[in-house]
Amino acid sequence: MSVRGSSCGGGRSRRVRFSALTRRTVFFLVVTVALSISLLSLGLCRNGKCSNVDLRRAERSQSPIVHSRANTAAFVRETLRYAPSQAGGWYIPEAWFNSADSSALPPPSSSPWPIYLIAKRASTLAADGNHTIPHSSIPLIVHLLWTQPDPESWTPKVFDCIAAWTRSAVDSGHALVVWDKESMRSLVQTAWPEGYDQFLRVPMDTMRSDIFRAVVLREFGGVYVDADTQPRKPPATWITAEDLTLVADPLSTSSKPPLFSSVTSTDVSSRRSIHLLIGLECDADPASDDYWRYFAFQHPIQIVYWSLGAAPGHHMLSRHLRNILKVASRMSDKEMKIEQDAVGFTGPGRWTVTVKEWMDDRYGPDHLWFKLTGRFDGGKSKVIEDVLVLPITGFSPGRDEGYDYMGSKPATDPDARLQHMFLGSWKHITVKGTFIKACRKFFGGCRHW
Repeated sequence: MSVRGSSCGGGRSRRVRFSALTRRTVFFLVVTVALSISLLSLGLCRNGKCSNVDLRRAERSQSPIVHSRANTAAFVRETLRYAPSQAGGWYIPEAWFNSADSSALPPPSSSPWPIYLIAKRASTLAADGNHTIPHSSIPLIVHLLWTQPDPESWTPKVFDCIAAWTRSAVDSGHALVVWDKESMRSLVQTAWPEGYDQFLRVPMDTMRSDIFRAVVLREFGGVYVDADTQPRKPPATWITAEDLTLVADPLSTSSKPPLFSSVTSTDVSSRRSIHLLIGLECDADPASDDYWRYFAFQHPIQIVYWSLGAAPGHHMLSRHLRNILKVASRMSDKEMKIEQDAVGFTGPGRWTVTVKEWMDDRYGPDHLWFKLTGRFDGGKSKVIEDVLVLPITGFSPGRDEGYDYMGSKPATDPDARLQHMFLGSWKHITVKGTFIKACRKFFGGCRHW
C-alpha cells in the first residue's frame, strides 16, 4: 500500500511539474507572439498601413494643423490671459459683459484671478445672458485640463488641440477655461470636500482627472473636453431640433416596455429641454464578445467620458461622484495602490454604469438601455427625459477600421461635434497589458484581467 501510494504520489508530482512547465511555456509563447504583433503593428503604421492591433495609433496621424505654432503661441497666451504664477488660463467673450460689468474683466497684466472664481463668473454670466447651447440649459463654457500651466511646456500635438479650442472660443463666442493640476486640486477640495481625501488617495492622475470633470460640470456647468480633442463644429451647434425628435415614451404603469417615439422638429417647443449631453463610444452587438475581445471596451453600449456637457448641479454627476466615493471608500490602502483600472474605477466604464443604473431605475432593467444603439436607424440621437444621447459619430467620429459596423462616420461628417486624437498620455505599454490584449484577441480569454 505504501509503495502504491508513493508511486501515485510521484506520478501526481510529475503531472503537477509538467502542468506548471506547460503553463509557463504557453505564457511565454503568448507574450512573445503579443510583443511581435506590437512591433509589427508599429512597422505597419510607419509605412502608412496600420493593422487592427492598435486602432488608435493610426488616428494620431490625422490631427489637423490648425495654425502655425510660430504664429499661434502669442495668440494663445494673450487670449487665455496667462500670467506669471497663475494656475490655468481662461477666455470669456467681452460681449458677455455689459458696460456696468466692464470692471469685472481684469486685464492680463493685473493680479491673476483664481481660476475657480473665473469659472464661477463665466457660469453666472452665461446664466444671466442666456449664453447656453440652444435647446438646453448647458452654459457655453468649455472646460479642459492639462497638467502643465505654461503653454511653452505643452507638447506640439496638445498645443494644436488647445489652440483649436482657443480659436473656436474667439470665433464662435463661447468661454474657455483651461485648468491645471493646482487649480484642479483646489476646485475638488472646495466643491467636493466629502470626497477630497479619496481624490488624493487614487493612484493615478488619470483617475483624478476623471473625478475632476464630474466636479467641474456639477459646480459650473458647461462642456468638458479632453485636452487631446479638437472641435469639428462650434459647441453652440451641438444640439439641434432634429436631435430632439426621438424621445423615450413617458413613464407609465402599463406592462409594455417603453420605446422611443418620433416627434416633429416643430413640436420641440422648449428651448431648454436638455440638461445633460452625452455620446456613445461603443455601439456593439451585446450578443457578441467583439466589444471586449477586439475593442477593449467594458460594455457593448459604452458612454464617452472624454467629452460631456451638463447644466450646473445635474443629478447624474452627483450620482457618479457618489458611486466613485462608495467604491473608493471600500478599498484598503494596499488595494488602492495597485488599482490600475482607470476605465472601470473612475472613467467611461464607471460613467456608463452610473447612466445605466439611472435608466434602469427609471424604466426597468435593460428596457431602454440597448435601444440607445444607432446601428439600425442610421445613427440618430435619442432623448430620455432631460438627457440627450448622441450616436457614436457625435463624440467619436473618424474611428479606424472595425468601427464602421458600430456606425462611426468620418470626422468630416456633419454629425461630428469633436474628434478625439488619442494622444494617449494616460496609457503605458506594459508586458502584462500586451499579454492581456493578445490573450483576449487570439484565445478569447483574460476578459476580467
